[in-house]
Amino acid sequence: MCCSRLSIVDIVKRLLIVGAGGLGREVANWAIDEIKESNGWIITGFLDDNPNALYGKKTSIPLIGSVAEFVPSSGVYVVIAMGNPAVRRKLHEDLQVKGAQFANVIHPTAIVAEAVRLGVGVVAAPFSILSANSCIGDGVVVNYHAVIQHDAEVGRWSYISSHGNVGGGAILGQEAVVGTHSVVPPCAHVPDHYMVSPGTVFESHTL
Repeated sequence: MCCSRLSIVDIVKRLLIVGAGGLGREVANWAIDEIKESNGWIITGFLDDNPNALYGKKTSIPLIGSVAEFVPSSGVYVVIAMGNPAVRRKLHEDLQVKGAQFANVIHPTAIVAEAVRLGVGVVAAPFSILSANSCIGDGVVVNYHAVIQHDAEVGRWSYISSHGNVGGGAILGQEAVVGTHSVVPPCAHVPDHYMVSPGTVFESHTL
């Protein structure tokens, strides 16, 4: 199953953001920007098991309940906005078992090329680039100014940090992390759960 970006809608739908931490509040603002250019979506609120997650933070979006108590219903979609890939995977799987529907949040300034394949629950931040024929798995987060070059594959629940660069034809396993200002060379293969340290060039045998 694939999920279209928020701007392609036919009826009013409600978006819940799972996680009210720093990434969650960022994703909320990206979704607000996207909704400004579309019709049919509203952001209902955050879900977080920490009832004090928004304490001392300014946001127009309320914390309306916990993830544990969430019950899916028609017209309600979720996006998971937590940085830790393992946590994001566990929440995705738990919510999927409950029957939740997942939304993609693609900021209006993100560039999504023709024939990009998107999973569900994907987040693309402002000025990120998803290039020609790349494949982005479920629950992937692509942060500010990050680049996924042509024909690259990013495994489910991976995280591409700000200014991270994934070269053409590279393959990232599930739950991989590409650190800030780091580079995965073309055709490299990053294993599952691997972290490419910030500011480094990943070294491996090419495929």
